[in-house]
Amino acid sequence: MTTRSMLALALLVVLGGCLPHVDVDESLVRSPRVIAVRATPAEAAPGEAVSLEALYVGPDGTIGAAVIDWARCDARLPLAELGPINPVCLGFEDPLLVSQGLGARVDGTISREACRLFGPDPPPAQPGEPAGRIVDPDVTGGYYQPFRVIEPDDDAIVLAEVRLACGVAGATQAQASELRQRRRPNLAPRLDLVFAQRADGSDALVDPDVPLEVRVGETITLEAGWPVCPLEDVCGDTICGPDETLTTCADDCRTARGCEGAERYVRFDPEARAIVVERESMRVAWHTTAGSFEIERSGRSGADDSTYAVSRWRAPDAATTAVLWMVVRDARGGVGWTERRIVVVE
Repeated sequence: MTTRSMLALALLVVLGGCLPHVDVDESLVRSPRVIAVRATPAEAAPGEAVSLEALYVGPDGTIGAAVIDWARCDARLPLAELGPINPVCLGFEDPLLVSQGLGARVDGTISREACRLFGPDPPPAQPGEPAGRIVDPDVTGGYYQPFRVIEPDDDAIVLAEVRLACGVAGATQAQASELRQRRRPNLAPRLDLVFAQRADGSDALVDPDVPLEVRVGETITLEAGWPVCPLEDVCGDTICGPDETLTTCADDCRTARGCEGAERYVRFDPEARAIVVERESMRVAWHTTAGSFEIERSGRSGADDSTYAVSRWRAPDAATTAVLWMVVRDARGGVGWTERRIVVVE
């Protein structure tokens, strides 16, 4: 049995406990597997309900009626252990693996102790161990609750993570108060447009309901785009940004709404000991049932205002219908995806 662990946030796929060989094309779907997991909401507080959905695909397309086994992992990484995650989270049975149900989509909950187990709050005491240390945040200031997912066909294990709405360590009381006022929950990204550019320079919108037709062996350039998010806060644009409040812009912040693209967000910089405003980077993973992608992952940094990622796809040398998936992930752990079909003709 092969155990495969996918850290969705870090975009790493681990096969048998090690990184994949560089010549393994993870973009080509040869057998059924989970290629992404998304949570709704994309950021949740301890004890909050969360919907978890797996993108389970195979050589014939998306497999919607999959009996996938979900469990929340409440195992904190011991002080003596190295690595990003407690090995319990990659197991099949343990009291710290709390069942969340079966199916391609389940309704789960975040642990009420999540910010103590995986976040900035003082951790619970462990028998026989000295007082634990708080968890370090990622580069965006985030913390994550792990979920273990077992695929139905070969019992491969996928690890997904949901961003936690926790406090912050190291900030002054005034800074912590300011962060609470300016923070906005992460909204998962969305891919809304896919364009194809042919070798002759012509462009075509790849409609989700109408397959694109290409010739065998033809190479096209694909652009997967996400919505435009404001680069600065403007009252009245329906988005409650980090520099707006209910007092300064009630219309936007009465019911705080985010943006499904590269959002601006605030975080506490522990080195500068200051609150800073950042913009999410965006990464797209490209997958296909036929043909090949020139680049398996591409995207934009937070400093890049472009709202699309690019990769080149070469059609196979025989007529077929290829299914393509584009999975977008923002810097704060939000996940979205879209599917397109391409008919390859002689």
